[in-house]
Amino acid sequence: MGLSAQAGVRGGRAPLRDRGADERDDVHASFKFCVFVASPRPLPGAAKCAFYLHAVSEVADPERCFPLAAADFARVNPNTGTAPIFRLRRDAELTTAIYDRLPVLVDRSSGVAVKAWPVKYSTMFHMTNDSACFRTRSELEEKEGGWPVGGNRYQSASGEMGAALRGQDGAGVRPSGG
Repeated sequence: MGLSAQAGVRGGRAPLRDRGADERDDVHASFKFCVFVASPRPLPGAAKCAFYLHAVSEVADPERCFPLAAADFARVNPNTGTAPIFRLRRDAELTTAIYDRLPVLVDRSSGVAVKAWPVKYSTMFHMTNDSACFRTRSELEEKEGGWPVGGNRYQSASGEMGAALRGQDGAGVRPSGG
């Protein structure tokens, strides 16, 4: 949904309702509809939130319409301040309980990236960047004595193989089986 929750993060309170359109509406079901009511000044307490509703009467269901405090918004999405979306109260309780115990991967809410987890982003093998490592059909047929057996698999005197690539150590790497 991508709705900004800045009012909630700053301590304001506002009902937040999200509803999927249904066949009774003039709006196609693939479009989202939201009712957002805000206060010009901060109000005490949590915002009442409901998501994926199909009828106005579902607002009365405490499992579908439940409070989310400013601290919940900030804890679950500290970097963006966007509203978390939950189908049911239990989903919200479970998610906020997890974020009570475990921090986000990288918290940038203070302006400085605080990395709570020792994660390194990398791409071990990239189909586009490493395309020169692949052998062409003619290379497999002429140099390896292979012949196609279906898909991207080849058969040769040494057995079945996929299109080979070169590892960092220069050795040929062959995917196993099919």
